[in-house]
Amino acid sequence: MKRTTMFALLVLAATLAQNSQARGVRAALRLTAPAAAAVAPRSVDQTQHFTQVEGSDLRARIDSALRLARARPDQTPFWIAYTFDVRPGIGVDPNISEFSGNMTNFGGITLFFGNSAGAAIETRNLGVFFLIDPASGAVSRTEVYNLERAREYSGYQVYWLGRAGNQESLAYLKNIVDSSTARRVAENAAVAIGLHDDPHTTAMLKDEARQSGNEGVRETAVFWLGLIGGEQQFLAELVRNERETVGVREAAVSAIGRTKDAATLALLQSLYAAVSSRDVKERLINAISHNDDHAAAAAFLVKTVKSDTDHDLRETAVHRLGRIPGAQPLLVDFVRDEQEHADIRQAAASALGRGEDPLSLSMLEELYASIKSREVREQLISSISKHKDQKSAIDFLIKLAENDPDREFRQAAISRLGRIAEARCIDTLGRIATDSNNDIEVQEAAIAAISKRPGNESVPLLIQIAKNHSRVEIRKEAIRRLSRTGDPRATAFLKQLLSN
Repeated sequence: MKRTTMFALLVLAATLAQNSQARGVRAALRLTAPAAAAVAPRSVDQTQHFTQVEGSDLRARIDSALRLARARPDQTPFWIAYTFDVRPGIGVDPNISEFSGNMTNFGGITLFFGNSAGAAIETRNLGVFFLIDPASGAVSRTEVYNLERAREYSGYQVYWLGRAGNQESLAYLKNIVDSSTARRVAENAAVAIGLHDDPHTTAMLKDEARQSGNEGVRETAVFWLGLIGGEQQFLAELVRNERETVGVREAAVSAIGRTKDAATLALLQSLYAAVSSRDVKERLINAISHNDDHAAAAAFLVKTVKSDTDHDLRETAVHRLGRIPGAQPLLVDFVRDEQEHADIRQAAASALGRGEDPLSLSMLEELYASIKSREVREQLISSISKHKDQKSAIDFLIKLAENDPDREFRQAAISRLGRIAEARCIDTLGRIATDSNNDIEVQEAAIAAISKRPGNESVPLLIQIAKNHSRVEIRKEAIRRLSRTGDPRATAFLKQLLSN
């Protein structure tokens, strides 16, 4: 019976080893993508490779491009494209080697807001491209591309229409937004409308936000209205409208929150009191937490935690409080409050662990020493293990794992040490696992934590424990963990064990 069980474990180990190798290949492929993207391609003039089309206006040039394309013997899809007056301060498909800032994706087009090499990113030489079906003349794709980036355009012919006037371009795009049944085609056309540097875009975007049957178009239009500015009350009306879709209302909250002054904070707070949707309220809490008036934002979130009747919203407010600079003492108060719900106290402990303030680690350690609630103390251990000051966090966890009088807290600290890639952690786990002065449950917790480490660390140590430990229970646990690794060294050891 023992031989049959061990053979099954070996088969399982071999299968897992193959799966692990496959996962490693996929991970390696994912890791190469950022490295490739970090190399900035040289600027090129793409339009010189396009077929130039003449005409008195945009409509005439589009008609001419259609005739030229349909006259070709190979009736494959083709692009028509033109450039326009581009809104400043936005990057699209930028030709950069590094980036610091924010990215927003709508309809598959990513907008960049930030800096590269110390300078603001701005892409002014953009073209809007429409992939046309030659038989029907329908648009199957709408894209916005940086004309200074080399691109193959899916191998299709590009008919270049030159520069379009803003009014004729906006009219053409609006027709695509309103008539296209393909969601992404319409969404990308809405993105292109927002990219136009023209005062008429606001009215057009408001019209789409109100009336479009495409939810993505409406949310895209709302985003642009927040970026362009001056439409806070219009956006607030969308937020208040309980008949409106949640997606559009949330987009309107985020759009309002882009402006971070005191007046905006007051508007967001008034909206929180006026709406009933939990999803919208959560988005309002998020927007409030990002306001530049940190003291007022923190005060509102504290009030929400103390007085809101919705438990989930209270937890959300606590988590967002942790993102506000200087709010750590407020979180400490919530953790200490023995009358507060355990979930709220745990959320406060979790938020403290994510804080940027280096003093937050000492706060967490002091709280662990003074708090009575077991649930909260377990969360404090978790928060400490994730703190950015990993050296000090590891020091605390090692002390806890080796010396805490409470077995369950020792086990919790041991488990956390198993997840940290640091030599001191595996050394500590090895000491705990091999020291027979520790009780069996603690040693088994150490074995489990060791097994989660990389094979080069875990397998030799587990083999040593399986061979030499004085307790048969611990030797069995080490063998069981080895059988799950799929490591060749573990397999060879188990085979030797079977032969003996």
